[in-house]
Amino acid sequence: MARARATGADIVLERRARASGRARARVGRGRGIRASSGDFSKNNLERIRDAASSLPIGACAEDVLKALDESRCVVAQAPPGAGKTTVIPLLIAAARADGWSASRGDDARAGHDGRRGGGKTVLVLEPRRLAARAAATRMAATLGEKVGESVGYAVRFERKASSRTVVEVVTEGVLMRRLRRDPELAGVGAVIFDEFHERHLDGDLALALCREAQRTIRPDLRLLVMSATLGAVGTRVADLLRDDAGEEGGSEDVPIIVSEGRSYPVETIYMGPPGVGFGELERAATKAVKEAIRTTPDGDVLCFLPGAAEINRVVRELQGELPNNVTALPLYGALSQEDQALALAPSKPGARRVVVSTPIAESSLTISGVKIVVDSGLCKTPRFDPRKGMTRLELTRISRASADQRRGRAGRVAPGVCYRLWSESMNEKLAPDTTPEILQADLAPVALDLATWGIRDANELAWLDPPPEGPLIAARRLLRELGALSGEDVVAPSALGRVMSDLPLHPRMGRMLLFGASRGAESARLACQIAAVLGERDLISGRDAPLDVRCRLRALWGQDPLGSLSTGMDSPTPSTSSNTAAPTRVSIDTKLPKGGKRIKGAPRGKRPNVNSAVNVATNGASGGSWNVDDRAVDEAKKVAEQLFSQIRQLTTTHPDLCATGVGQGDPTGPVWPFLCGAGESEVGLLLALAYPDRIAARKSRGGAFSLSGGGAASVGPDHKDDALLQYADKSSETLVIAELAGDGAGNAGARNDRVRVAAPIDRSCFDGPDGALFEALAEERDEIFWASASKSVLARRRLTVGSLALRELPLSMKDDPDATVSAMLDGIREMGFVNAFSLNQTAKSWLRRSEFVHRSGVDPTFPDVSEESLLRTAPEWLAPWIGGATSKSDLSKIDVMSLIKAQFATHDHLRLVENLCPATTTLPSGTKVTVDYEGDVPIVAAKIQEFYGLVSTPLIGGIPCELHLLSPAGRPQAITRDIASFWAGAYVDIAKELRGRYPKHFWPDDPANAKPTSKTKKFM
Repeated sequence: MARARATGADIVLERRARASGRARARVGRGRGIRASSGDFSKNNLERIRDAASSLPIGACAEDVLKALDESRCVVAQAPPGAGKTTVIPLLIAAARADGWSASRGDDARAGHDGRRGGGKTVLVLEPRRLAARAAATRMAATLGEKVGESVGYAVRFERKASSRTVVEVVTEGVLMRRLRRDPELAGVGAVIFDEFHERHLDGDLALALCREAQRTIRPDLRLLVMSATLGAVGTRVADLLRDDAGEEGGSEDVPIIVSEGRSYPVETIYMGPPGVGFGELERAATKAVKEAIRTTPDGDVLCFLPGAAEINRVVRELQGELPNNVTALPLYGALSQEDQALALAPSKPGARRVVVSTPIAESSLTISGVKIVVDSGLCKTPRFDPRKGMTRLELTRISRASADQRRGRAGRVAPGVCYRLWSESMNEKLAPDTTPEILQADLAPVALDLATWGIRDANELAWLDPPPEGPLIAARRLLRELGALSGEDVVAPSALGRVMSDLPLHPRMGRMLLFGASRGAESARLACQIAAVLGERDLISGRDAPLDVRCRLRALWGQDPLGSLSTGMDSPTPSTSSNTAAPTRVSIDTKLPKGGKRIKGAPRGKRPNVNSAVNVATNGASGGSWNVDDRAVDEAKKVAEQLFSQIRQLTTTHPDLCATGVGQGDPTGPVWPFLCGAGESEVGLLLALAYPDRIAARKSRGGAFSLSGGGAASVGPDHKDDALLQYADKSSETLVIAELAGDGAGNAGARNDRVRVAAPIDRSCFDGPDGALFEALAEERDEIFWASASKSVLARRRLTVGSLALRELPLSMKDDPDATVSAMLDGIREMGFVNAFSLNQTAKSWLRRSEFVHRSGVDPTFPDVSEESLLRTAPEWLAPWIGGATSKSDLSKIDVMSLIKAQFATHDHLRLVENLCPATTTLPSGTKVTVDYEGDVPIVAAKIQEFYGLVSTPLIGGIPCELHLLSPAGRPQAITRDIASFWAGAYVDIAKELRGRYPKHFWPDDPANAKPTSKTKKFM
């Protein structure tokens, strides 16, 4: 009988049952492994072992197999180029084709029958798509096959595999979606986590979930964590995976197997840091590459730069300055597969390469023939700000571990050299390890994954580094706004959330797709296209790139991005020959002009050639023009097509979520009639469902906006004339912001962020029951509230989205006097009691004296009239007396002190205040001064001369006063509660100092017996 497939909830229930006291039987110790069978094993085992013997990993490959026989979890470390990614998965698939059996106790609990099933697949987890394809290609080549036969891969929107596939290389997102659909990973014998040291968010989560499945329903599953370098992380991973089976069962060892690999000495040359201006980094990298080519006669160069823009600028600059036998090639994830293959292919005899790469070549890829490394020491790191609900790519210094990884690339085949674009002293200040992404990433996808798995508390899982509580709370708050969680206090997915979790998208984009599908065929197509153009790379690049999302849609459709929507069908992309304002190409030596000026030939608003093959990094973006990135357009079209196929599947799997006709039409074709008619606000409407916290209302005629999620954003000076603002001027002055950046000065944490990509939305979409977004996002209610700015009570009918008020209409307060009183009390609390009633010094003094009496405990019946107590009890004693008051000025007309005395104090209480805590006291000089009762003890402050003749500290209410002794100019000189000790001690030094500064005043040697005075010596 077939066994029902487990779900995440099943795993949670199994784990909780075990936690109730049933100890697990030890798993995996001393198991016997029968010889593997199957065609793959017969045909390939010896070939794989031969390949392993020629690689450094061959020395310990069999040790890895043996360790997996003995333990369910193993950690392996081998340097880049050792062959671990190529050999280990194939060896496991061939030598252990049937997987591993489990112990009887675990089989019984997990529902297994104790027999090993045939055809267990090995999953290999790679952090990047390029690395996944490259790993699959290398393994297939080792077998003499094509990718998709015995070895396949699956990345976002692309899969090459077949019924013969026994090793499948997948990216982290693909594995996470598989775990959601199939938590027990049916048919999988082992999961290999490659390059785990990079500590990607999905990798950490996938390891935690796979370990949970292994502990509960898949005791036969093997987990192998591999990396080029793990350091202290390796021990932490082993400790995490160690199976604590309790006192009876002991614990299962997690072996750490290390391959030293083959390495040669690498000379390190510190070039010093480049300048900070535009092009300085690229100039320094170009100089280092040319120096390396000149001084080292052979070997390829691997140059690390942080991003595609920098890479393309360097490649372009090098192409005209290198010897004829040296070729400069870019390498980054967004390149076409053909260009990636070209960069990874070995050099031909007599030729040399300069591969200019992102950090992807640090460990994930093997580039043969490298003897020289040029390292910028920089990378782009995603950092999430939970307060603003946005992720930014920040340019950061790499860790020391990453720097060592990059340096090691130069010593894999022969002695090499590494040029570092920083100083030796800076090297010592680098962080030792890379910060795990889970500590600084957007946790909304993780929160949805956990909810789908039935995990209410993230701490129920075994994490290497648990997700931070604050960002996780913010993530769940966003999911509730998106409708992905079922309730305010419930961490469980809604029906909508479960569908969103199956989509290969961030929950924001998933919500937008589902909303589009519910509205109709054109909306569904548009939602797919919007999600595509908001992907990894902007379709329009450059300093003056237009802000409107619809410009990017026009680029996707092959139209002029700045054309009018109403003339879209008649506005083909201008050809190169007719283009009068082609993009200005900026040399790497060109510096940005000061004051935000554009370089000559790059006027704002002129249209460059949309069909130009020049991409983002080689156009005039940095000089003030803009250009369409054709590669990004091609990639966006592929994504739109794949997302549209997801929508088509929804019409079958969830027809209740799809309107009639959804799934029809061209996935990447224009939707002009729709946008020019009924769907005029459709782009903004769809984005509003994805970004409910970034609906923005203009504050004034300028470019500043208030956000529905709190905070503000603004349009930078480079875009003050952007067409999007002109649209807002004429329409509703409301936008939905899809992408924010720093404040334009490099301040990523700035309060007023810059709008990068947005769309207009008409406020009618939120208004009333007929508004498309009214039920989902808006709230209309009548409010009587305290207005801080006017210090008065206002009555308004307010239409709000989050913290943003889109409309306010005045109402009468007469119909709800209780609400008016409540709002007045809110205002009193906000202003503070003393300030609200504008109390004079006499009133404030009485309150402080009364509070002092209460604190002294002299009379247990004495009331508490502190400001805190008066505010707390105001609804009982004050509310009846402020009916009709609607402003601070109305409060000043109320004799509140008489109310307090009548409400709280008896005649005896009033007399006690006057007798015990007088408002003033007389000094030895005869001067009356006010006593300050604000602190724990009474304070008397006066000039030192007025205290002469005082031999003991005066008492008030039986408590010694605190005397503040001032100079003749009124400046504090000493504070004491023991005047006799002061005269005998500190006074001597103070008098010596002040006698010279104030010679006209009296400074006796024996102040305790001197005559007090408030005058100078002349008038004594």
